[in-house]
Amino acid sequence: MSMPDMEKLLDIGIALTKEKDINKLFEIILNAAMDITHCDGGTLYLLKDDTLWFQVMITKSLGLRSGMDQQMIDLPPVPLVRHHVCSRAALDKKLIAVADIYISEDYDFGGAKKYDALTGYQTVSMLAVPMEDDRSDVIGVLQLINAMDEDGTVIPFAPGYERVINSVASQGALCLINRNYAAEVSEMNASRWQIQQLSHDLKHHLQTFQMLAETKQFEELSKRIKALSQEQKLIRPMIDSGNQTLDALLTAKREAAEQKMIEWICDLRIPPNLSVSMIELCAILGNALDNAIEACLRTQHDQNRFIYLDIHTNDTALLFEIKNTLGTQPILRKGRMLSRKTDQKGHGIGMKSMQEYCQKLGGQMSYDYDETVFYLRILIPFRVFVQ
Repeated sequence: MSMPDMEKLLDIGIALTKEKDINKLFEIILNAAMDITHCDGGTLYLLKDDTLWFQVMITKSLGLRSGMDQQMIDLPPVPLVRHHVCSRAALDKKLIAVADIYISEDYDFGGAKKYDALTGYQTVSMLAVPMEDDRSDVIGVLQLINAMDEDGTVIPFAPGYERVINSVASQGALCLINRNYAAEVSEMNASRWQIQQLSHDLKHHLQTFQMLAETKQFEELSKRIKALSQEQKLIRPMIDSGNQTLDALLTAKREAAEQKMIEWICDLRIPPNLSVSMIELCAILGNALDNAIEACLRTQHDQNRFIYLDIHTNDTALLFEIKNTLGTQPILRKGRMLSRKTDQKGHGIGMKSMQEYCQKLGGQMSYDYDETVFYLRILIPFRVFVQ
């Protein structure tokens, strides 16, 4: 790796770690890959539910920049099929270079050729790069178009860029994963701070009530109590299962559900100290509850919307059961359940990734559904620390 390439990687790493906006993070990753390979165009896909979803698309020579703070990309997602070059890169976890898509017979380039016909563009060389996280799981793909020499002539992508571009893709994948974790932690901390603030305010209210009672200002005391009772957030305590991390997450999800008029029913029997990794656990549970909320919102307004959460333990494992109202039947492909979201930006991990997290923790996940209710069951082995 040359010194200029190393300096570029350092600059890219600094930019990625500083950026907080997920849309700008997509743009930084794609621009970095395009800059290093000296190419004219590129697309960043995210992988969710066995499908590649367009996130950012740039074509410099046409002045096109889609999927950032500008126009959304109105293109269908790409299923994971081996005849599509980006899908093959994701499935095989390897970089794929094509010198000329109009000569190659290895893949179906119908989409690129249709794009050329509509825009007058001429796609020639192509590079597909899988984005792998620290667990070697593919979370997305970078597709780069038309490498150019110093004179602006389109050329094949040079093999020497392979290590550098793989490094950029890996850095980008880790930053995206970290942003998802950070969002979960931020949500939990915000909920915890709100409860602490409410507790502090309530202390002062009680002091005022005591003073009014001692001075026999009963009419004013009655008014104050009624006013306080109307503030629903002050009479909804934080969920207290004994595990602070889960309590903060569940309180935030309960608030999100109840704001959308979804009935929240919760039965928790959790030991305070678990050896289960809370990062993966919160990612699984947080996304499962987000999916439950979204499923409830797809029901008719007159339908009873509810989420029932049961978390308990046996001698060897932590067990979750989530039941929620189901308005529309799930979309299945090859036995896997796919997302109904048309905009995949900023959303959490899909059912496949939740399954992978469960397997990483040595657990199991299963689901079932009927016409009106969806059932999700998760089992995570653990050891309870004996105090």
